[in-house]
Formats: sequence, C-alpha cells, structure tokens
Amino acid sequence: MKNKPSILIIAVFNLVLAGVCIYLFSPGFVGLSPRKAAFYIVLVVIIAVFLVVNYLLLAGAPKKTKLVDKNELKSPKEYIKALNDLAYKQDFTNQISVLESQIKRLAPKQASLEVILEQNFDKTEMTYIKFKTTIDEVISLFYDNTKKAVNRITVFDEDEFIKLRKNELNLPEDSKRLKFEIYNEHFQYVDSIIKRNEDIITLIDNLILEISKLDDINNQSMENIQILAEMKELIKNTKYYGN
Repeated sequence: MKNKPSILIIAVFNLVLAGVCIYLFSPGFVGLSPRKAAFYIVLVVIIAVFLVVNYLLLAGAPKKTKLVDKNELKSPKEYIKALNDLAYKQDFTNQISVLESQIKRLAPKQASLEVILEQNFDKTEMTYIKFKTTIDEVISLFYDNTKKAVNRITVFDEDEFIKLRKNELNLPEDSKRLKFEIYNEHFQYVDSIIKRNEDIITLIDNLILEISKLDDINNQSMENIQILAEMKELIKNTKYYGN
C-alpha cells in the first residue's frame, strides 16, 4: 500500500515550478525566448522535472510496516490516532471504526467509576485500593487488546489480499485456499478482540450499575459484588488469549 502525499504538497510544488517558469521566461526577469539555445534546454528540464516529480508524488512511497511498541501508546487519543493511521486498510474499515468507538465509549465510564470510588472511599482504604487495582488492570487489558488489533491490522498485506480476491496471483487451488484461510484468520482475530473489549465494557457497565444499587456502600457490600470477581477472573485468564 502506498503512502500518498497530501494535495497541499503537490499543489505547492507545482506553484513553485510555475513561479520558476515565470521568472525564467518572463521578459521582465531572465527573459529566455525561443531565439536563445538555452530556452530549449531549460524547457526540456522543466518538463522532465514536472513529469517525474508529479509522478513520484502521486504514486507515493511504499507504506512502511511499523508495529506498535507496548509502551508507545499512552492515552486514548494516541490509540485513536494509531487506528486512524490505518484507515488505508480498507478491508478493516468497519473493525477500525468499532475499535475507535469502543475507546470513546470506555473513557467516560472509567471516569464515572473513579468518581464513585473517590466519593465513597478514602484512597488509603483497602476496599478502594482493591477496586482501583482491579479496574486499572481491566482497563489496561482493554488497551492491550486494542494494541494487538492495531498490530494485526498493520501486518495484514491488503495489496496481496486484493490480488488474491481478483485471482491475479496465478496460484494453484490448494495454495489459494491456504492463503484465504490465513487472511481470514487475521479478520477473525481482530473480530475476537472487538468481542473481548465489548465484554470489558459490559463488565464496567455492570459494575457501575451494581454500585449504584447499593443503598449503603460499605466495605463488605463492595467486596461482595460479583462483577469484581468476574473482572479478576478475566484478568487471570488473559494469558490464554494468545497474541
């Protein structure tokens, strides 16, 4: 996949080139004319520069494959930007949109939970620490899932997949079938991450609901909330998810 330059860059180049032409050929400046031998040399050079540079700009440079490091993304905005940078992977347009939506939906829920805890407990209380630690680990799991999705979409060879669908690779049927299975596994993996993240959002929703239903929030009632146990189980089973 090519990394296309912006229209602004192309426009600026052509405007500069036009300015050079005006300077060289205008009677008020250098004033090159067909009567001068240098006129034809300069004209050929300008035409060559115009064609070559515009071709290179329009063709674009190959998009470099760069995986996201585990410590590279910090904030929700950075995760959304990483997803937006993958917009050229058109076969994942829907999944990228859903992942971005999940991030935007999670942020206010996380903020609400933190407000609820801080309003009802001192930050030094053991109950607060237990809940905060568990919630932070679940949120971290959510973003770790998202990071895995970003990397999986990044390594997906969409150019070859398009050629495979159009039957342009001239492969034997067995090889073609195997390649389709490999590409479908990428789609299934990203879909599974979307499912995991949605489960986390549902757990957060349920936790907010359970806490709001308690008439008298206290240490014992808070620690007996079933959702907390489910979150801990989810964190415990994370190692079985694979990469």
